[in-house]
Amino acid sequence: GTMCSPPFKCFHEYDFDNELVSSAQTFLARYCHTRKRSNILEVRLPLLLKWYRHDLGHGSSKSPNKWLISIAYLIKGTKVSKCILGAIDDKLKIIVKYDTYKWELGWMLQES
Repeated sequence: GTMCSPPFKCFHEYDFDNELVSSAQTFLARYCHTRKRSNILEVRLPLLLKWYRHDLGHGSSKSPNKWLISIAYLIKGTKVSKCILGAIDDKLKIIVKYDTYKWELGWMLQES
């Protein structure tokens, strides 16, 4: 893995879904950030999410913030989640930016 990749983890077949959600929550809570400036919320996401944005629901013309809402609910209770949901409720302009991907090796193994 690289410095920006989620840690490697072995999942158990009997609890695969829960373990996968838990790993996604940990990754998103660590690498998603927000900054509010006047009436604009800047959301900074890992570049990995841009590469897979269509798999995550991005691009829906009916609800352009649907995927941000999904991210916010996965990391519910965090400052980032509150900022995203608050900005959507307040109809603030949201700008999404992506962090630079770090290709350096950074092996991380998360224990089960």
